[in-house]
Amino acid sequence: MLTDKELDQLLTQSAKRHKAEADITANVMRTVNRDLRRKRLIKWAKLLGICFGLPLAMVLYFFACKTAVSALNMQPQLSAVCIVLPTITLGVLIARQLRHFHPEM
Repeated sequence: MLTDKELDQLLTQSAKRHKAEADITANVMRTVNRDLRRKRLIKWAKLLGICFGLPLAMVLYFFACKTAVSALNMQPQLSAVCIVLPTITLGVLIARQLRHFHPEM
């Protein structure tokens, strides 16, 4: 048989355990929510980087090639080949990489 004092001790210990369990659950949920927000942010950052970064990189690369070739004073046909060929090669390499792109981690 339990005395009143023992029963009070058991209830006090139970309340402490319940509070500790609630704290642990809250910490776990905070960590899970933080990780989900972080993954979502990384996913959108990758997507925006691909959508805006690659076209910008292509334009800058084309501009740099055009500027470098125009400074060499080549024949027009040769300068066109020196600009178009590397740009097409870069475009093909980027397209090959984009084929396997997934924004998920």
